[in-house]
Amino acid sequence: MKKFYQLIAASIAIISGTLSAQNCNTVSSFPFKETFENDSQSRACWTQQVTGGVNASYDGFKYKKGSAGGIDYNVVTAHSGELNATPQIAAGATNPKIKLISPVMDVTGLQTPTVSFFYSQEAWGIYQNFLNVYYRLSPTSEWKPLQSYLFNVPQWKQAVITLPEKSSQLQICFEAVMKTGRSNTLDDIVVGNSDSVENYPPTCGLSTPSNNFETGTGDLSQLYIANEFNVAAHTDMTITNILINTIDKGGIDSFDLAIMSVDAYGTPSATVEAYYNVKPNAVQDLSEKDGYTFRKNTFNLPTPLMIHGGAVGARYWLVVKVVNKVAENPSFWEATSIRNTGKEAYYSGDGSIWRQTTGGFDGVFTLVASCVETNPVDEYCTPRFNFMMPIDNVKIGTINNPSTNNVGYEDFSALISDVEKGKTIPITVNAQTYNSNSSQAITVYVDWNQNGYLGDEGEVYNIGKVFQVTGNTVTGQIAVPANAKLGNAKMRVISEFMNYATFSCSVFSQGQAEDYTLNVKESLAVSESANKTKAIVFPNPAKEYVNIKNSAGLTKAEVVDMTGRKVLESASQTIDVSQLPTGQYIIKMSFDNGTVETQKLIKK
Repeated sequence: MKKFYQLIAASIAIISGTLSAQNCNTVSSFPFKETFENDSQSRACWTQQVTGGVNASYDGFKYKKGSAGGIDYNVVTAHSGELNATPQIAAGATNPKIKLISPVMDVTGLQTPTVSFFYSQEAWGIYQNFLNVYYRLSPTSEWKPLQSYLFNVPQWKQAVITLPEKSSQLQICFEAVMKTGRSNTLDDIVVGNSDSVENYPPTCGLSTPSNNFETGTGDLSQLYIANEFNVAAHTDMTITNILINTIDKGGIDSFDLAIMSVDAYGTPSATVEAYYNVKPNAVQDLSEKDGYTFRKNTFNLPTPLMIHGGAVGARYWLVVKVVNKVAENPSFWEATSIRNTGKEAYYSGDGSIWRQTTGGFDGVFTLVASCVETNPVDEYCTPRFNFMMPIDNVKIGTINNPSTNNVGYEDFSALISDVEKGKTIPITVNAQTYNSNSSQAITVYVDWNQNGYLGDEGEVYNIGKVFQVTGNTVTGQIAVPANAKLGNAKMRVISEFMNYATFSCSVFSQGQAEDYTLNVKESLAVSESANKTKAIVFPNPAKEYVNIKNSAGLTKAEVVDMTGRKVLESASQTIDVSQLPTGQYIIKMSFDNGTVETQKLIKK
């Protein structure tokens, strides 16, 4: 039996904050701006609602600096001023959500009512908080969705939303969905006409500024020193210049610079791009201290370097090593204790084994860069789960797949079933639940237009919920659109605790996801259906040999591992699998009547 876990706590709702008739009249003067500073006249007019919390005095949005706590986090300052809004929730909460609700606003006089705000929501390992934005036409009406932000945003970013309706009692709500990621942050919220909203260029080039020439880390002539930085999800960053502040005595002759990706431990790993024995295009002397000179070194990259945030955001490292003009003199990377990136500087003697520097300092550097947002349809991404609750079997068409791995995501894309355009096919899913009182909601996504994104209109099916009382099994119907693109379409099955998945790639509370393939055809001819082979693969699991029995002649059998790599091929109905490592495989069988069948093979 697979192990699983679930936080159990009672759901409660707390309303905090009150509207004072004297101090919190309806906002009618625009643009209206909320800074969340201590001297803000409107901050006390924002109300809160907490669901799923357990500590009324602790839970809720607080007014702090950055995401306000923890180690290895990136947003440590407000967007402007000293304070911003950031939510916190006590341990033991169940599916907590925290709403921050604006004062009532009369926007009927605005021609193009618009809300602008700055936010961040940095991932913490596999964990990612979300932000939902709503509006309502009066304090007693229902909330209507405006936008959801589901991805890793590791630095302040501006969002601008056009309000679709006007009202004399309009309110806006920012809902933090707490999924154990770094805290969401909000700052500098502006409501007004679109031409009065403060528009800022996208934050892109990263910078850790000098703290009045505080200290240094190194020796750069003896050690590789690395400083971490982040690229937001769905963002491509193109770096054109690198600025590094150094401290030396007698000058630095040349630099080795590198951009490196991160390994599973968050430390420098593979080299993305390296620049060896380079000299700065410009050097500016900044200060003298104890015989050492603080300098700003500017490097113009020979060609712009593009790095990618991908589907969930990515971390990179800037790595520096130097050759001094006077070999016996040390040199250092100027450092500051005011952290502006997640991890402090790391060092390595050989560029392969990395350790933290002492003191928790950041190196002083700037990346001059431009950013473009990439469309989330650019690539499938891997869903993640805080707690495992397995899918045990998926049956659709010719696919009938029991699965046993205790991992959050399993890729069975090599298992393929033909489907016909315009037809409806049943799907049956068996999934585990936490106990007799809980349920798992089963959602199926199919990329019918094959654009690389699971979730377009007509691609989402909430097929039902599984309960122990019904045998942990649910059967639903998948309607294949008449305009579905011919060929292989990815199908993703998601089991999520209690609620249907609203996005195919996210951090879910509890469950599992599995991918399969549906081969869309114009029609399944009668002769084709009649000629379907009913192959029997035995023994399965197999230790030394596996046999294939069927009514048609076998022309070829291919065994592929779960990464899609072919590891064995044979035309024999008895196949020697003794040399294969223990694990799960897919066996793809081609027959002389033109049909192809795939089954899962387990090697003992």
